[in-house]
Amino acid sequence: MWVTGDVHLDPRDAVRAELFLAFLRAARASADRLVLLGDLFDYWIGPAHARRCAYAPVVAALEEATAAGFPVDFVCGNRDFLGPGELRSLGLTVHGDAVVYARGAQRSVVTHGDLLVSGDRSYKRYRRCVRSALFRFGYWLVPSFVRLAVAHLLRGASERKLAKVEPLAFPIDVPLATAWQLEHEAEELLMGHLHRAETHAVDGRTTRMLPGWTDDCGPHFVLGPASSLETFTPT
Repeated sequence: MWVTGDVHLDPRDAVRAELFLAFLRAARASADRLVLLGDLFDYWIGPAHARRCAYAPVVAALEEATAAGFPVDFVCGNRDFLGPGELRSLGLTVHGDAVVYARGAQRSVVTHGDLLVSGDRSYKRYRRCVRSALFRFGYWLVPSFVRLAVAHLLRGASERKLAKVEPLAFPIDVPLATAWQLEHEAEELLMGHLHRAETHAVDGRTTRMLPGWTDDCGPHFVLGPASSLETFTPT
């Protein structure tokens, strides 16, 4: 099983899309399942837009993979949480904020990770707003060009915020991550969201963080009896 996320495919960036397509082909050849822990897309404004931009070959490849019997799971992130309905139509199995996988005696919680950064209060307000029923209802009522403008506005606000803070300004809440593992009787938790590689071990339970993708490489976890962090580069 391979686990990746924070790919942040840009509708105008064919380079990273090609890298992900190569990664997907490698996953189909080497893994028994692919788990996407959110933020595969930088933003999602609907299936019509997805099939007209750089997302199009990725959408087609995911549909082809699942149709051929290769399982692809999706855990919602903070950028692409509005797309689960369309992703299900491609054959992906869509989960909520977390899912647990058992590999032999090893149990792993996989989550995007945004709920484990408890100190980011402005993000909590953003999450409550955009995940509210009112926002979701209004978002799909307006024309696609308005949804695109909203997506650009939210992405710009996020980029400005990140430019102002220190890279480690928002640490993971390790006690909370450990509590999640205890709740699910798991030995490890795999997460993304913060785009940096960290490992935290508490009382025999481990939280592993996935670095973000670049245009040159795709970090991912390989799950077997134990998990390892690997980096995919096209050959």
